[in-house]
Amino acid sequence: MKSLRTTLLGVTFLALAHVDVVADPFSIQPNGELVVDTAFTTHGIFTCPRSIACVGSGSSSITLSSGTSTLTLSFTGVDTSLLVGNTVVPVGLGTVQSAPIGAGFTFPTRANVDWPVVNLALSLAESSPTARTLTYNWHAGPGGGTTLNFFGDDFVASALPPNPGGFRYTHIGFTIDPFGPQSRALTVSSAPGTVSITANVGLVPEPSSILLLGSGLAGVLLYRVRRAANQSAATRRPQ
Repeated sequence: MKSLRTTLLGVTFLALAHVDVVADPFSIQPNGELVVDTAFTTHGIFTCPRSIACVGSGSSSITLSSGTSTLTLSFTGVDTSLLVGNTVVPVGLGTVQSAPIGAGFTFPTRANVDWPVVNLALSLAESSPTARTLTYNWHAGPGGGTTLNFFGDDFVASALPPNPGGFRYTHIGFTIDPFGPQSRALTVSSAPGTVSITANVGLVPEPSSILLLGSGLAGVLLYRVRRAANQSAATRRPQ
C-alpha cells in the first residue's frame, strides 16, 4: 500500500510539474533573446450618440442613415498567438468593413464639431502571458463628408510577471501607427471596403535596461507605458 501511495504521489507531482512548464509564458531563444508566449482575441463595440440615426449601437456592427441611403460598419476581430520579443513586429488587431446601400451617403454631423459621431472600443482579451483585457477607446468625427476619422488611444500595455534569467522587461506594448496623441487610428469611407487595424508589438524594458538594448524603439515604448500610467482616466466626450 505504501508503494502504491508513493507511486501515485510521484505521478501527481509529475503532472503538476508538467502543467507549470506549459503555463510558463517565457522562453529563451538560441540567440539568447527572451520571448513571451502571447495569445489574445479582439472584439470591437460601436456606440452612437442619441442624436445620431443609428441601428445596432452597443454591438460589433452599426448601420447609419443618410437620406435614403445607409452605411453599415462592422468590426471583425482576430484570434492570435505569437512570440513577442524586444524587436517590434506588426500584428493585425482586426478589420472594419464598410457596406453602403444606395447612393450619396454622407456621414452625419453633430451640433459641435468636437463631439463624436461614432465611438469604437477595441478590446484585446489576453489569455497569455496573463488573463486581462486591454481597451483602445476611439471617437470619430466630425462627419459631413464621405470619410470618417477615428481618433483616441494609440497605445496599451500588458504588465509582465517577473522575468527569468535576469531579464528586465516590464510590459508588452501595443502601439497603433502612426504615433502621436492626435494620430488617426483608422479612416473609414462610405464606399465599399475593408480597413485593417495593425499594432506594433514588442517587449518594454524597465528604465535601467534601456541602454543595454541599443534600440530607440524600446525608449518609445517605455515612454508610452509611462504616459498611459500617468493618465488616471481617459477624457470623456459629450454623448
